[in-house]
Amino acid sequence: MTRLPGLQWTADVDALAGVQITEVDMADAGMTVIREEGLLSHRQIEWLEGLPKGERSVAVGRLSRDRAQENGPTLADAITQGIRRRVEAMLALNEVSEDRILSVKRDAVFVVGPPPGRLFLHGTTTRFRLKSSYTAFARLGRVELYGVPRRGTADLKGIPEHKRELHAEFCTRLALDVLGMVERGDRIEAAATLQLFRSDYIAHRLPVGFYREFNPESAFRVAAGRLRFTVEALGSDVPREQLDITLNVRNVISPLARFFA
Repeated sequence: MTRLPGLQWTADVDALAGVQITEVDMADAGMTVIREEGLLSHRQIEWLEGLPKGERSVAVGRLSRDRAQENGPTLADAITQGIRRRVEAMLALNEVSEDRILSVKRDAVFVVGPPPGRLFLHGTTTRFRLKSSYTAFARLGRVELYGVPRRGTADLKGIPEHKRELHAEFCTRLALDVLGMVERGDRIEAAATLQLFRSDYIAHRLPVGFYREFNPESAFRVAAGRLRFTVEALGSDVPREQLDITLNVRNVISPLARFFA
């Protein structure tokens, strides 16, 4: 049986390029565990299944809090453990070794190499599906990028969906361009491009969008004397040289550079 360190976990990898990465997720994960393991009464299960998905999550959370007050294991914990057992069973069924597991995001697992072909757990209603495919990955600080450089597309884990567009033509594009060069076998060009970028970045010669911090907050950090503060939008009255570039150098440029070490 393949054992997972947890359900929010990523392998110790800075970047990958030119590989097959498949996101496999468990369909209707929470309700499947509740139903198969009898975690609630038949009437409660019927009621939950009749709710829209968003409302269902809120209702499960409320039921979990009620159970916690009874000094028993929370419903949320029972669901989490049930999901973990099923994800591990699917990986074992497909003989996916631990070194092929790139990351786990609760009921979704990112697998390097051939995608799993057996997606139903025998004797259960549990089913998995092949959700997305990628050819490159980069861990950039608190953000994980899963992309297809030749298409110029990327999914960011760690930045709220409504803020991802702020980075699309800036740090996201940089990572995709560098990873794409590696995929094409142009590692020397990629290293040279990144070195030139770093010089221009430190000299504040690049479009201002590159200086937005590549993290969940996605704000600009301004240094004024000893003060440091963040702003959502940068006014024309803020000199470019006052932008604090520390985070993006450490979390974007350096991890990509280590890819060539």
